[in-house]
Amino acid sequence: SRFHVERIGIFGSYARSEETDSSDVDILVELSQPIGLNLVDMIYFLEEKIGERADLVTVKSLRSEFEVKEVVYT
Repeated sequence: SRFHVERIGIFGSYARSEETDSSDVDILVELSQPIGLNLVDMIYFLEEKIGERADLVTVKSLRSEFEVKEVVYT
């Protein structure tokens, strides 16, 4: 893919089916290579596809002590 996605999933309120009208979709993505500023393009692409605001986090950007326990992968 143009964004080099290995795995993608959601976490947060949408993953728990607890979203509200003000919720954004929290997306965790694992990339096969760095995409630099194309990360912004990826956010816009995903927001257009899902029709919601998205907050995108890469696996590599997570601090080692932080663990997302509720990720639902597609």
